Amino acid sequence: MTIATVAKQIGTKPPVLFERVLLYPGTFNPWCEHHRTCVNALVKIKERREAVEPVVPVSVVVWPVGDYGKGGELAPPQARKDMLYAGLSDLIEAKKVVLETHDLDYAYAGYTPTAEMQARLAARPRTALHEEFYTVRAMPTVIVQVWHVLGADNVPNITGWEDGSALWKHGRFIILSREGTVSAELPPHHTLLDLKMKGNASDVRKNIRSGKPWEHLVPKGVAVCIKRRGLYGFQSH
Repeated sequence: MTIATVAKQIGTKPPVLFERVLLYPGTFNPWCEHHRTCVNALVKIKERREAVEPVVPVSVVVWPVGDYGKGGELAPPQARKDMLYAGLSDLIEAKKVVLETHDLDYAYAGYTPTAEMQARLAARPRTALHEEFYTVRAMPTVIVQVWHVLGADNVPNITGWEDGSALWKHGRFIILSREGTVSAELPPHHTLLDLKMKGNASDVRKNIRSGKPWEHLVPKGVAVCIKRRGLYGFQSH
């Protein structure tokens, strides 16, 4: 589906709420051009929904997850923060994207399951924006509808997550169909977004280690971070 179609579908049944969140979690190890393509699309969805329904703000939240014990070559938390800020600084400064670094904070250095992300975001304190509306001023929190953004290849894993069965049944998902491929079985509350994205972070790491071209797969600022820190086995010649 196109960006316009997804923007329309996530508002097909207007709930009694005061905010929507498009939650995009991942290791982002490293932050790549295809990640940025996805975020750009989410920002466009945000803008289209707010144009149609201006009283319900939409937040795009990028949540880099901590180490969940699956192995792999995970860059240090501060290095991942640096890469994310390098790849998203313009959107963060424009207040179009929120970067949630909870899992990367040294004081925590852990992993937040998707169900807990849902719980943390589902009811949040009022903000100045919400205080414009009388119905919110009388409330300590605002009601939030969370849309989980994930790749189609990750859909079969949902039921294996913490509280995965409940997430599958009740959660809302924007599913990214990588190069047009989707799972045969999809959660009941979902919409598909076909961005025809190519590439993945593991290819970047492999190319760095093997000396193959990789810089075209990441934003320039991210490439600078990788070189400066010598991440993923990078060696200057």
